[in-house]
Amino acid sequence: MKIHYHSDHLGSASFVTNIDGYVMQHLQYLPYGELFVSQRNADEFDSRYKFTAKELDNETSYTYFGARYYDSELSVWLSVDPMSDERRWVSPYSYCQNNPIGRIDPTGALDGDFYDQKGKYLGTDGIDDGKVYVVTNKDEAKAIKKTDKSGGTTNSSDVSSAVTLPSKSVRLEMLKVVDEDKKDPFREYGGIFGTDASGNEKVIWANPGDKADPSKDREATMDVFDAANPDEKGTLSTYSGTFHSHPSGSVSIGPPSEIGVETYGGTTKTYSFRQTPSNRDIQAAAKLTYMTGNHYVLGTGNNTVYIYNGNGVQATFPLDKFGTVGK
Repeated sequence: MKIHYHSDHLGSASFVTNIDGYVMQHLQYLPYGELFVSQRNADEFDSRYKFTAKELDNETSYTYFGARYYDSELSVWLSVDPMSDERRWVSPYSYCQNNPIGRIDPTGALDGDFYDQKGKYLGTDGIDDGKVYVVTNKDEAKAIKKTDKSGGTTNSSDVSSAVTLPSKSVRLEMLKVVDEDKKDPFREYGGIFGTDASGNEKVIWANPGDKADPSKDREATMDVFDAANPDEKGTLSTYSGTFHSHPSGSVSIGPPSEIGVETYGGTTKTYSFRQTPSNRDIQAAAKLTYMTGNHYVLGTGNNTVYIYNGNGVQATFPLDKFGTVGK
């Protein structure tokens, strides 16, 4: 049977009709999701998807959101928000920060989109699109946090300093450079990312760069377009950006010593690779005018992701939180 859902402003099923427009079910809700009206004009049909279009378990009367279950009669979650550490001033059991008329909770977990450059959660735009923004302006960050505490949302277009991160799946793929760096911390690792002909996100890995010595070379280098798998070269329809690591390896050089003679005194100097994008990185980004997004240096030596383009560094973010934020 083909049916059509007609939702209210929160996305909750309000009227359910068949293909001919006949109303099979009419539903209305109290603010926290308890059914106020449940009128069925077809006894054999009872929609499973009700409050905010989530599935209701008729045996328990609990609604499943993905991350946890919600009890609309008690108006609370039945377990702690798995991301409650990001918003400690709110009860981990409260629904939509006690503002159910103007907000929804798409998954039952933190719906936040805005973070500062230390990786601290600021607030949300209220849109379940998986996007994560890094806010670099302190005044804008404070305003977003204040709005979030009052139960409101912030439109991303109103935040001039917001820098958009790639999707979580792309970021997790990019973070594989960390494991490679642990195996050999004297090379760069990376590649390019974008979408293929079907519109699917894709990351193309490049061959690692040559081994470098930080006591002689301030920078390691690589060609992010040198596809490790030649069959993948040219398979992107749109190019979003590039990414590469800056190595964590270091070399210590002490005073010379004669064979069989211990050396005392003197100094030891330690050399390491620069972690910020180099002038060469910035200049290369400026030439890639067909790229639709930013470029990324993953500083494995100082736990920092540098987001940059042809105009320089636009934002930074902790490397160890780069793959944990967002959905």
